[in-house]
Amino acid sequence: MTGTYKDLLTGCDPFSFIKRFEAINKSFYDFGNTEVVAEGENQALYKLTSFDAQFALLYHIIQGWMERGLELSGAKNIKCEFVTKGWEGHPFTSMRFTWTL
Repeated sequence: MTGTYKDLLTGCDPFSFIKRFEAINKSFYDFGNTEVVAEGENQALYKLTSFDAQFALLYHIIQGWMERGLELSGAKNIKCEFVTKGWEGHPFTSMRFTWTL
């Protein structure tokens, strides 16, 4: 691995990866606003606001990036649940990620 992805994952535990992913989004992409909330051991809520709620496909792409990044940072048994879905009328989209080490 080289470049941005190597830097994103170097010396990184799964929760730190999610926080770094948030910073990458803000630096390189216009996915609206993001917020990461630790919800307990090996669990985080990733919240996206101010983005095209009807672009459901992009949220699934982000889900895939997050799952793979978590895997590369040492997480196992990764699960993702869409807690709220902007494309179903909620004011924001949020995903809960859980994993084991």
